[in-house]
Amino acid sequence: MMMSGSLRRIAAIGMGIAALAFAGCGGSSEETLTKAQFVEQANKICRAGENKRAKRVNELLEEQASKKPSAKPKDDIIFDVIAIYEETTGELSELGKPEGEEEKVDAIVEAMEEAADRVHANPQSALTGDLPFRKANKLAEDYGLDSCDT
Repeated sequence: MMMSGSLRRIAAIGMGIAALAFAGCGGSSEETLTKAQFVEQANKICRAGENKRAKRVNELLEEQASKKPSAKPKDDIIFDVIAIYEETTGELSELGKPEGEEEKVDAIVEAMEEAADRVHANPQSALTGDLPFRKANKLAEDYGLDSCDT
């Protein structure tokens, strides 16, 4: 079955938004955690954020597939999804940082904030896969967070 140009554009947008669905981390706690506790909790938060973004992407794709085109321009749709990424980034910044690891955790959070800023400045960059998120992904991976990358 051939797709019309409009459907191909929608599919491309969906794929770009899906890339956002798999980016990010987050958490929330006042207490100081060990690195192992931090990694465990951060990975849980990242998976929850990923699931929330994936659910939103699926809703948007279903809306498009059912021929109920969104009144929102595609940049606004990207902003909907990146807002969830920012929410989980905020949760990560609130998670109790392991003693002596504060700078590393802060660097991850700052890189995630920078990634969101890049997407806000150029929403179409979100359609390029993990490009806006590479630094944050690398820092998270190096720290041992296996659920916090694209």
